[in-house]
Amino acid sequence: GIEDLNFVVKVDPSNVKAHYYKGEAYFKQDEFEKSIKSYSNVITYDDAFYDAYLKRGMAYAESDKCKKAEADFKVFNRHSRESKFAFYYRGICQIKLEKYDYAKEYLTYAIELDKNYAEAYSLRGMVKTIDEDYEDALKDLNKAIKLEPELGEAHHYKGVCYYYLDAYQKGLDFLDKALKLKHLEADTYYYKGRCLEKLRKHKDAVLCFDQAIQVDRKHIDSYNYRGNAFMKLGDNEAAYKEYEKCMAIDSEYYKAYNNRGIIRGYRDENDGAMKDYNKALELNPECWQAYSNRGNLYLSHYNNYEAALDDFMRLAWIRPDYPSPYERIGDVYMEMFQYEEAAEAYSLYMEINKSNPRIFLMRGRALLNTMDVAGACDDFKTAIEMGYSGALFEYKENCQ
Repeated sequence: GIEDLNFVVKVDPSNVKAHYYKGEAYFKQDEFEKSIKSYSNVITYDDAFYDAYLKRGMAYAESDKCKKAEADFKVFNRHSRESKFAFYYRGICQIKLEKYDYAKEYLTYAIELDKNYAEAYSLRGMVKTIDEDYEDALKDLNKAIKLEPELGEAHHYKGVCYYYLDAYQKGLDFLDKALKLKHLEADTYYYKGRCLEKLRKHKDAVLCFDQAIQVDRKHIDSYNYRGNAFMKLGDNEAAYKEYEKCMAIDSEYYKAYNNRGIIRGYRDENDGAMKDYNKALELNPECWQAYSNRGNLYLSHYNNYEAALDDFMRLAWIRPDYPSPYERIGDVYMEMFQYEEAAEAYSLYMEINKSNPRIFLMRGRALLNTMDVAGACDDFKTAIEMGYSGALFEYKENCQ
């Protein structure tokens, strides 16, 4: 085909159909630059050949030239709004530009034009996954798989959704299905590794991160989580090397600094650990893990209660649904003999989680020091009823 078309164009350079078919042939072979050139020749000789704008826009989109693609799609859509491909590829461009609301809008137009457009359902499901709208994403992904059972990317994103919904075994099942369908993306191996990690299968997780890195040597998250898996397997030296590989790929990858700080803490390299936590927070002021780790380091090695308290309060502000920082805040206030503040912190913990008997014991001790004996005894009794034997002594000493 292409050789014959080249001959036609050589004989008749203005043969619009020959240039158009060349563009189609190159597009099917993923030779997008050549495809763009051929469609541009069509437009040069006939600027009212609107289908060439559509096809050139598609080739621009595949080449990550989204501004040029969008310009072509706008020309095409002024004359026709009946092509699902125009809206589908406009959706792709909006995803690449990280304009996800526009992407969903265009993909919805594509679906309205073809209710059986599996790829559009799958891509819209992907966008909803990025938006963390996992339940709604699953509806689109299920529809895509119903229409096209072997659509690997839809199985992949179902696996990702289930990972973020804490359904790790389901996530693993769909990610395995995606791999069987030859969706051999680095992210698929990566999320499979994350599911295995959550299922405490750390050796298997390492193998998945290995495979992700084989596909993409700069898949930084896989190096980071391979390091985490090594740490959980007790191989801190291997973990340390993984975090340094992350830094070699991207010196501003904050997670690696936080995690290397943990290893340095294990080595009693406390100043180095502090430096790493500071760097993680410089790069990402909302890295709650670094606030937690740095706060614990302030307490355990520097006896700096004020700095630790500040870190735990920042952690509580970033993760208001997370009870642990309130326990740490309460414990620090107890060390500082600020019992009313300690009792308040433990109460905030209980608003999120009332199943921890230690919190009742500690609030009881705080209340006892504020002379609220009745409140303290109620808390000691609750802790005992929850099976916390350490509260029995406090109850006998202060409440009988």
